[in-house]
Amino acid sequence: MEQDPDPMDKVRVKYIAHWCGKPIDADNLVKGMKPALDALTEYGLIEDDNPEFVKGIEVEYHRVKHKNEIKMIMEVAEA
Repeated sequence: MEQDPDPMDKVRVKYIAHWCGKPIDADNLVKGMKPALDALTEYGLIEDDNPEFVKGIEVEYHRVKHKNEIKMIMEVAEA
């Protein structure tokens, strides 16, 4: 996370999963990332996480070979 990002009016969110286990369904990935999306309002980046402010959520999935390569990236861009 950037330090002290400026508040945004409307955003688009992209979750990028790097995973080596059984593939993760996109809907389960989005559900599992709810606390991270909630944090955007807690930190004051957006006013609320409802569809008025979050204009889209995209999921990208990358298969990796080793557990040490597992990571989740949440990209937030102004819509």
